[in-house]
Amino acid sequence: MNATAQSTDKTLTIFHFNDVYNIEPGSNEPLGGAARLVTAYQNIQDRNPMVLFSGDCLNPSLISIMERGNQMLPVFNGVGVTCAVLGNHEFDFGLEVLEEFMGKCKFPWLLSNVLDKHTGQPLAGAKETHLINWNGVAMVGFIGMAEEEWLGTLPKMDTSDMIFLDYVQTAQNLCKQLREQGADLVIALTHMSMKNDQHLLAEVKDIDIIFGGHDHHYVTEQIDNRYIVKSGTDFQNASIITLYLDTDNSLLPVMPNHIEKLVLDSSVPENANMKSIVDGYLESLDEMTRTVLGHSNADLDGLFEHIRAGETALGNLVADLMARSMDTDVAIINSGTFRSNCIHPRGEFTARDLFRMLPLFDQLCVLELTGMELHRALENGVSMYPELAGRFPQVSGVQFQVDPQREPGERIDAQTVLVKGRPLQYDKIYRVCVKEYIASGKDGYDILRSCPHIVSPKSGPQLSAIVRSYFEGSLHCSDRFCNKMNEEPHNIPLHNKDKVKFTPKIEGRIIIFTGDTKKADEIAGDINGNISRDLIADE
Repeated sequence: MNATAQSTDKTLTIFHFNDVYNIEPGSNEPLGGAARLVTAYQNIQDRNPMVLFSGDCLNPSLISIMERGNQMLPVFNGVGVTCAVLGNHEFDFGLEVLEEFMGKCKFPWLLSNVLDKHTGQPLAGAKETHLINWNGVAMVGFIGMAEEEWLGTLPKMDTSDMIFLDYVQTAQNLCKQLREQGADLVIALTHMSMKNDQHLLAEVKDIDIIFGGHDHHYVTEQIDNRYIVKSGTDFQNASIITLYLDTDNSLLPVMPNHIEKLVLDSSVPENANMKSIVDGYLESLDEMTRTVLGHSNADLDGLFEHIRAGETALGNLVADLMARSMDTDVAIINSGTFRSNCIHPRGEFTARDLFRMLPLFDQLCVLELTGMELHRALENGVSMYPELAGRFPQVSGVQFQVDPQREPGERIDAQTVLVKGRPLQYDKIYRVCVKEYIASGKDGYDILRSCPHIVSPKSGPQLSAIVRSYFEGSLHCSDRFCNKMNEEPHNIPLHNKDKVKFTPKIEGRIIIFTGDTKKADEIAGDINGNISRDLIADE
């Protein structure tokens, strides 16, 4: 069959990418960047490729703070995207911004299984399906699938306004519909975790191939002679897939050598026109981001593979600042808050570092939790480990042990939980600082929805503003401080004063149990609910 596939004249070339946030190159290989993606596309333009995108582009990034996703329009229109599926970060600025953005695109966006409760149509005005005659070679049908898990993470959306349809049943119905309309091939564009993509492909035989997003790593997987392709993140990778069709226009088996992984490293030249566009955006950011805020004596690890799977020095620093600024016993921050996905090396810490780490406008609030509710909140945070889920907690004022071999919801023995160095008491009331995002039950933190607010999100500060005020030396618990923090983070004036020096470290706040019999009272670290001496040793 492979020989037939190689000898047929009927081919269809697909260029795929997903999950792109920063249009500028990174600092580590593969450098990536939108200008290199355009070069890669132009290298195969003579093959008239179909260009597919699998979600997440509007946010978060430094430039999106100002542009709200519009920086992606010249990129997408420049490579001639054929079809795309909406990702969760497309909704970060709300429906109005998203619909305006979609109206400027020269291609359709899909979201087949999430409906607007009020209209019964796909959310945000997306399409349910798309059918196109490609190059006279074949009729190609598209569906776009989302998973229910990320619907509860949309910061500006109320899930009660949505209708989620089972993606397997919906795909089966829509595939049948597309075949009846003349589709020779059906492609599923998805923005789901790999386990859900695997389930979809295994259950829906009418899907010929899945091009997915949401997982930020490059992977291909074969199931029943059909493939799932995910093309990494941030313009660092892309994929070229060659599909071979039989004489009746049915898809011949896809072979491993039909899928080419592109690595957009420094050996790939940047397209001059796109580079000029990117440089224009960067110049407008320069004044805002070049200011040195402080000096770190330690690397700040924001890599998803670390901050979404364990305690990190960066997480400790930010959680401590939350607890100190709001004068609480405990602070919990979901690791999905941290967006840079890189290690910020020791040395000067700039406004650019801050905005890359914390690009979202996250309001803080203070809740009253019983010890039992605090325990359940922490259980939710570790419930998906070792999956790199955004709900994984970074904490201040609390330490605990996690046994990942136990069932979700039962992974933290209450006897290992210490609050400010003392055993957790189920009936005691604790003051806990969190983001509005998880206070409203996002990322599975349903337990927080009914907890009383001491400080509401409307009165609380923004997270990035708190971090910035720490560097400015103005982090105090006072009305003046809270009023100042209500300003937009990029509008807070900078002061030319001696810069803060800090040395954050890992202290043993979260111990992932590996069979060691170490007791909770032997866990390293002194957690007192404030910034530790080590964090500000050189201040």
